[in-house]
Amino acid sequence: MNMGNAKKIVGILSVALMLVASTAMAGQKAKFEPVQVVSVYDGDTMTVRGKEGNKIKVRMYGIDAPESSRIGGGQPYWKESRESLKDFCKAAGNKVYLQRMDVDRYGRVVGLIWQKDGMKPDEDRSVNEMMVMFGMAEAYREYLSDPVLRERFVDAESQAKSVPVGIWNQRKYERPSAFRKRVKSK
Repeated sequence: MNMGNAKKIVGILSVALMLVASTAMAGQKAKFEPVQVVSVYDGDTMTVRGKEGNKIKVRMYGIDAPESSRIGGGQPYWKESRESLKDFCKAAGNKVYLQRMDVDRYGRVVGLIWQKDGMKPDEDRSVNEMMVMFGMAEAYREYLSDPVLRERFVDAESQAKSVPVGIWNQRKYERPSAFRKRVKSK
């Protein structure tokens, strides 16, 4: 077998292996952990208590909300964003479901928050998506790696902008990521 054919075969086998692995992962049922909301810091970060009583700091997947007063005095709408997140949690009796997606560089669980168990992204909206839809957070495109959720969150943001509602009702909007960078550089 010549070297050219060997490279083609390795390439084909690599693609086939990736397809098998991604199909197997897609077939896995998402795990929804029942959790109790302990505190809400801002519009995209909260602490919850797991069923074993352990506290879990959660950074909500795929959204970026206005920064609170702890950073540079805060951004417009940060209080409204925090209160909206609290309200979504209160509507579920502060008993929500956490779908873990990742862990960030600060050790926080990055996840989706659901008001009911068993929801799937293609069947209903997560609290994360509702925060974007109501203009209380933006779709955090830089970290929206799931293509289905990316499309949903970006669509929700477009709807909020078209009204405009919440953060999109400002004359001059500054993204939370740009605000953090600007404050850090001072």
